[in-house]
Amino acid sequence: MMLNEQGPGRHPLSDAPSLDLEPVISEQGSGRRILSSALHRRPGVVENEQGSLYLPRRVRRVRKLVEPTRVRVGSWNVGSLTGKLREIVDVAVRRRVNILCVQETKWKGQKAKEVEGTGFKLWYTGTAANKNGVGVLIDKSLKDGVVDVKRLGDRIILVKLVNGDLVLNVISVYAPQVGLNENSKREFWEGLEDMVSSVPVGEKLFIGDLNGHVGTSSTSFEGVHGGFGFRTRNQGEEILNFALAYDMFIANTFFRKRKSHLVTFSSGQHISQIDFVLLRKEDRHACLDCKVIPGECVVTQHKLVVADFRFKIRLQRNKHNKVTRTKWWKLKGDVAQTFKERVIEEGPWAEEGDANIMWRKMVTCIQKIASEEFGLSQGNRREVKDTWWWNEDVQKAIKEKKDCYKRLHHDKCADNIDKYMIAKKSAKRAVSRARGQAYDDLYQRLDTKQGEKDIYRMAKIRERKTRDVNQVKCIKDQGNQLLVKNQEIKNKWKEYFNKLFNGGNESSTVELDEPFDDNNRGFVRRIQEYEVKEALKRMKVGKAMGPDGIPIEEWRCLGDIAIVWLTKLFNTIFRTNRMPDEWRRSTLVPIFKNKGDVQSCTNYRRIKLMSHTMKLWERVIEHRLRKMTSVTQNQFGFMPGRSTMEAIFLLRQLMERFREQKKDLHMVFIDLEKAYDKVPKSVMWWALEKHKVSTKYINLIKDMYTNVVTSVRTSDGDIDDFPINIGLHQGSALSPYLFALVIDEVTRDIQGDIPWCMLFADDVVLIEESRSGVSQKLELWRQTLEAKGFTLSRSKTEYMKCDFSAMGYEDGDVSLDGQVVPKKDIFRYLGSMLQKEGDIDEDVSHRIKAGWLKWRQAAGVLYDPRVPHKLKGKFYRTAIRPAMLYGAECWPTKIRHVQQLSVAEMRMLRWICGHTRRDRVRNDDIRERVGVAPIEEKLMQHRLRWFGHIQRRPEEAPVHIGIIRRLENVKRGRGRPTLTWTEAVKRDLKEWNIDKELAVDRKRWKSAIHVPEP
Repeated sequence: MMLNEQGPGRHPLSDAPSLDLEPVISEQGSGRRILSSALHRRPGVVENEQGSLYLPRRVRRVRKLVEPTRVRVGSWNVGSLTGKLREIVDVAVRRRVNILCVQETKWKGQKAKEVEGTGFKLWYTGTAANKNGVGVLIDKSLKDGVVDVKRLGDRIILVKLVNGDLVLNVISVYAPQVGLNENSKREFWEGLEDMVSSVPVGEKLFIGDLNGHVGTSSTSFEGVHGGFGFRTRNQGEEILNFALAYDMFIANTFFRKRKSHLVTFSSGQHISQIDFVLLRKEDRHACLDCKVIPGECVVTQHKLVVADFRFKIRLQRNKHNKVTRTKWWKLKGDVAQTFKERVIEEGPWAEEGDANIMWRKMVTCIQKIASEEFGLSQGNRREVKDTWWWNEDVQKAIKEKKDCYKRLHHDKCADNIDKYMIAKKSAKRAVSRARGQAYDDLYQRLDTKQGEKDIYRMAKIRERKTRDVNQVKCIKDQGNQLLVKNQEIKNKWKEYFNKLFNGGNESSTVELDEPFDDNNRGFVRRIQEYEVKEALKRMKVGKAMGPDGIPIEEWRCLGDIAIVWLTKLFNTIFRTNRMPDEWRRSTLVPIFKNKGDVQSCTNYRRIKLMSHTMKLWERVIEHRLRKMTSVTQNQFGFMPGRSTMEAIFLLRQLMERFREQKKDLHMVFIDLEKAYDKVPKSVMWWALEKHKVSTKYINLIKDMYTNVVTSVRTSDGDIDDFPINIGLHQGSALSPYLFALVIDEVTRDIQGDIPWCMLFADDVVLIEESRSGVSQKLELWRQTLEAKGFTLSRSKTEYMKCDFSAMGYEDGDVSLDGQVVPKKDIFRYLGSMLQKEGDIDEDVSHRIKAGWLKWRQAAGVLYDPRVPHKLKGKFYRTAIRPAMLYGAECWPTKIRHVQQLSVAEMRMLRWICGHTRRDRVRNDDIRERVGVAPIEEKLMQHRLRWFGHIQRRPEEAPVHIGIIRRLENVKRGRGRPTLTWTEAVKRDLKEWNIDKELAVDRKRWKSAIHVPEP
């Protein structure tokens, strides 16, 4: 529901249920009146008996599901938000404004901001700190309903929110004022037209405010202008024509008001009406009032404009059951020891027989003891709140407030009202004291070794508050219409994933050769305890649990007795080829990719939450698979001793060699559509057989993919389970290597040599010296992959030509099945930006932007003056600098590149310390204060560390392949030769006076190139 929580009497109290049953109030004129008392009147008594059994019930049901809800939306040109935000929010609270468009904020950036202690949240956009800027403020009752935010420059922002079946689009605009050039005005109106056109018919739309003088007369614009404006029309035709074109009306002009409720701007003796709000004509009946509130002094010139609405909202009942979870985060210290002792004493460790029975009895015992020792969550936590500082006093005060409210809800007598108000104030004081004390303790603890991890938690909490949308609730159907009903949203997610995972790739058209080979049958030994122990060590902690609710930390806590029991369980599975049925269930969580339409299902990654114990079982099998199989060196993904950096290095070195020789290179970057989700099972078994995997392990892996089902987690609960027939398990420990085996066997005969063909999981790059050559190779790959059930993306597969010869005689397109492949000058390969010229300018700029992105995400901590400088410096070293130096190992940096990185770093460090260059504090003093070494020295360290790694690699390793070795007899053109990576390494060695022969000794090399932090 759309509710306000400001003050008793006019709105429900803070703990009131979601239904607002109070009369809707209009403020037209000076008096207040009840708009419709019938809306709140119970059904009358039925005098005859016809329909008496059904009519009252039906009326009551309609009354519960459809509620008239009052919403007040405002618009205010604030002049500047700096230093005024809290005051403006106070005005919104006092004037009961639910949504407030603000203009001329003069804030730089594009993000959201929680207004601490008020429940309001601000979404804003701006490109400069001294002009323009717009934003939208939304109160506590509505902010969780925001589903999308669109920004256009520093003058337009759209916020879409959903409540029940109501979809409201709020556009805050700052129109160009008189004096700006016509190009700026034209760009603004074109952008606004595009934004308004993107709002579907049937959704509510509010626009505020548009500058102009529309005057009193409505001549020629009767449907747009209501005839109750102010003074004369002067340069207001643009607003009127815009409203006429998009079937809208100017709400300010449709209500007869006194002059003070019409004037939106006053400066000295000059007064005018220049701020307007626009609505769609279809919503005219919902607009109860629109006026100016003249009495607020926060802003001296512009006045607050408000519009009151009454919407009939069909409420949705939340039918999904609350799921309680064990508080496993308490598994530490004395409580963990008590838990361990009880499980060891009460656990069914001697149980034998079927894996299902063994697993169910053990899990039942563990869950029972864990719930008793750690407790259970209530299961109704809608979002992660910043309440880590709560203590017993706060909980007691909150409970007392809730009890008082319950008594008030049943009996609204004066005594109960007084008791509730006292309890409410007491709870606020308890919260304030607890929060202040907790933060004081936290900042003191940050100076200690034990408190360093707290800064990362603080950064995550504060970054979460700056997100536009914390949780995606609404999605679009195939017709691009927004779905707002819970059941429709669930059905759409289920339909999408059901089609994705059961899309028919298991067809008879998949071409497979050489059926099963009996030689794959042979002796296999039982699972050993040391294998389980090693697999358990490799498992990561702190990960989301699967449906069984048993984390991997629990097995680590139990120690050796758990290793023995798990080994027995795994051997039972190994013998029977059947794992516990509970492991076949998973929960699929859609994760937004942070690109594309947030309401489109295709822009979400699919992560399955699976049983941690099943993942442990998969790691044991994976370890054995890696011992008995091998993958070609062309595959760099998830292979020991190979990495993204090696693939990037090979590609950059190849480009350097061909640029020196003035030879062209043609590259095609292949993208497979939903590669993991579209692997046919028949191809998977065929690939394992071709790799001579024992039949026993094939049967065990088949069992992992037999009768598997999953449910999709949405904001309104989990969807019913549905089966999965194709594809690998996303989030599985075994899936990456299984995919590598499959893609390796499918393309083994067409891969070619390194670096002309390189793979990183499903990312493939094909390289040739001619366009025709790379086109033929691409077509061969298409035929081979599609014959095995894979699909190449026609839109995401891209082509890049490195025209090092500067001849330009071979210009043309590369085709994929008759369709032209998009040609790019810059391509992002494994996170590194490749340019057709072979330079690193774009990559350096991209890394600096990545560093600033990390900086903005942690700005809530880095700007906090109470966080110690040394701790901020550590955060910079561990989170921001690595983002800026990713791929720097392969850079032949010039002086300007180093300067760009150094300038960005020093700007960050100065802001950490609260200084600017005007303070005239030396860079060395700043670095000493935060404990950060110069980034240019760290850059050299990265490059030399990679050089040492290459020197220690065996001769047969891809990094020593002949094609990337520099030729000494190459004839070069006039002018200074282009700097190469090899020359950059020689320069570093000379500057630091290090012998390159030292690189073969890893320990000594690491010590020689180490750059200590101040």
